[in-house]
Amino acid sequence: MPRYSDLASYLNTGGKPIFFVHCVKTAGTSLNGYLTRMDGRSRMATYYIDRQYTDCVLAEAAQPGFYDSHHATHLPFSVLAPILDRLDVSQFHWLVCVRDPVARQISHYRFLRKMQHLPLIQNNCIDFSSLEAFTDSMPRNSQCRFYHSSGQAADAIAFLDRLDVQVVPVEFMSAVIDDIYVQHGLPPLQEIRANRTDQEPPARDLSPTAAALIAERFAQDDLLYRTYHARVAPLMAGLGRPVPVATLQPGDDLSFLRPAAQAGQLYIFGSSSVAEQLLGRLRQAGLQPAGFIDSTRDGTLAGLPVWRADQLDSARWQAASVLIAAEAFGPIHRLAQTRGCRQIIDAFDYAIQKEIWRV
Repeated sequence: MPRYSDLASYLNTGGKPIFFVHCVKTAGTSLNGYLTRMDGRSRMATYYIDRQYTDCVLAEAAQPGFYDSHHATHLPFSVLAPILDRLDVSQFHWLVCVRDPVARQISHYRFLRKMQHLPLIQNNCIDFSSLEAFTDSMPRNSQCRFYHSSGQAADAIAFLDRLDVQVVPVEFMSAVIDDIYVQHGLPPLQEIRANRTDQEPPARDLSPTAAALIAERFAQDDLLYRTYHARVAPLMAGLGRPVPVATLQPGDDLSFLRPAAQAGQLYIFGSSSVAEQLLGRLRQAGLQPAGFIDSTRDGTLAGLPVWRADQLDSARWQAASVLIAAEAFGPIHRLAQTRGCRQIIDAFDYAIQKEIWRV
């Protein structure tokens, strides 16, 4: 198990793009959001819903740039396995998440119950009358089955280890994401989006009957989770968090930006509706930025100038305070840092202030 021999080996991505195989309700939507912000949507290919087919993966594998992008899919490894020999799997850092079956089952129940009116959910005849009824109507050991068709933990573990997959217990996901950012030369993001799916305590739904039913139906999933938790927890013990990027958060006092605004040195990087939302929040606080910066366009927006990044000279960059109001945090941060930007602040989540990611 070289991957789990020490912390450096466990975290190391080898500088490769991430191929994330996303088992439902194991923090995958959050991870996708972080990967998208790290390198931009143009370097993030996803295979969900109408693209959730192995033929789609194979078709894109034949196109230039496939091995330069991150990928994420709900396609189970038990479905992907037959086509892996048609991909150069060594070009990717493979990553999956595992979760305690009790927490996952409660989260899954609450999540799907909100969507029970949808035809796709109704077609599966799932019983949402209680957690017990829901659990009784769902497949056994679904995490193990996601990784190996046998549904047995030993088979899933053997497969994942053979492919050198980084298996991340959910409680360590934030630390792993932070380290991925650091490996890509970026400060980690500050997590400020609220996760509303699991805010209520598990005890509300977890009766002794439900606990016993989950233990019986997901015994192999529990073994899978406990095996990887036992490997990873000692490695992660005492790992400190790197300093995250400066970040605007809801409720922040924005007066610290006033000197830059008064000097004409406050800029919004981005020119989408998110950037306009940020402008509105700044104006409500009595702050007027000098304008917008964009990677590809210039002109005007909301009565302010839009400059392309290459239109600002080095003196203006070195005096600038830049608020990032674009999804592509990583490319913008790298560009601003390269130009010697005085202050870089992530304001994307502050601008939109709504829940997007769910565990």
